[in-house]
Amino acid sequence: DFFFEGDPMRDEYLTNLTSSFRVVLGSNKGGKHLASEGFGVKSIVVEENFELERGSAMSNLALVFLDSCVSDFEPIRLLRGDDEQEEEGDSSSSSGGGGVDLPNTLEVVGFGDSEHFCVTQEHGIETNEEDLMQVMPYERANCEVNPLCDGLYGNRCEEDMVLCLKAEDETTCTGDGGAPIFGYSKSERSPVQIGVLGTGVIINNGGSYTAGTLEYTDLAIASVLSSHTEWLESHLSNDTCLNSTGTAVSDLFVASDDLAL
Repeated sequence: DFFFEGDPMRDEYLTNLTSSFRVVLGSNKGGKHLASEGFGVKSIVVEENFELERGSAMSNLALVFLDSCVSDFEPIRLLRGDDEQEEEGDSSSSSGGGGVDLPNTLEVVGFGDSEHFCVTQEHGIETNEEDLMQVMPYERANCEVNPLCDGLYGNRCEEDMVLCLKAEDETTCTGDGGAPIFGYSKSERSPVQIGVLGTGVIINNGGSYTAGTLEYTDLAIASVLSSHTEWLESHLSNDTCLNSTGTAVSDLFVASDDLAL
């Protein structure tokens, strides 16, 4: 809402914006879908501190509310922040995310262009209109030595807000921005969403893709959900679909001590 405050065309713009989106659930491919396959969007709520800057990820979150309730899918649990550290504003944790210890290896689930598309000369020349869902493992990276987090776009080393990641010889690609990042709960080994992917950059370490000798590092930056627990709870508590199921908002969150490290 803050993007258009005071603009007389704001309501019309927001109506056109939400009506132009369809959300497809239960598919393992991206790209084009029939309108009948998706659900309409009732509203989009953007985190108040969202930054329209390249390389930003600290508060780049949004909630999309559908215009009809869907009960066929089990909700993904979200990682809860450490309440005590959130209240005190303590960002001393080296792990990032409201004082929560995070696994060293996380999984990015995206529908973006293929790895081949991003690391060859085809990037920018042709498009991948239909992309299968990919699960890509990433390692947590030291923010201070990650040029994407500290260097290319200024210092982004707010470790209670930002997650710095890297992968060797594997990469997310165009269209993966906004992809969920998962760990797993200890008790059920079920997925727990930890973050939202922002952007990335590929560092070529030499070699040739066609010859099978190409070596590269992908650096990525992401928002950490556990730093936004209060914001998420405040908006999810008003969701009529969630309320109609009798599910408590607290049931959508997983405590940090149940996160498999």
